[in-house]
Amino acid sequence: MSDSILEKGKTSTSLNEESAKPYFEERIREITYLICMEKTSKEIAEVMSLSVRTIEDYRAIILEKTNSKNIVGVIKQAMASGLVDDELLKAKFNGRI
Repeated sequence: MSDSILEKGKTSTSLNEESAKPYFEERIREITYLICMEKTSKEIAEVMSLSVRTIEDYRAIILEKTNSKNIVGVIKQAMASGLVDDELLKAKFNGRI
């Protein structure tokens, strides 16, 4: 899991990371955090001011980047990497979720 996209400052090499923008990686971390908080795609879309379809696209990207078969695998990686306990993300979404 050392290449996990969920670890702050570390990225996966499964996609073309050299062209990825920093906000894209942060957006993935935010959506993954909200998934771990048991939010639906609709709820995440509302909080992040995005469409449900965009959130579904991000979910697919997250599955691919983490090499997970399902969301449970993503959550396991998020927990192992400490994403669920990330104080900055907690503060960012406190009161919004």
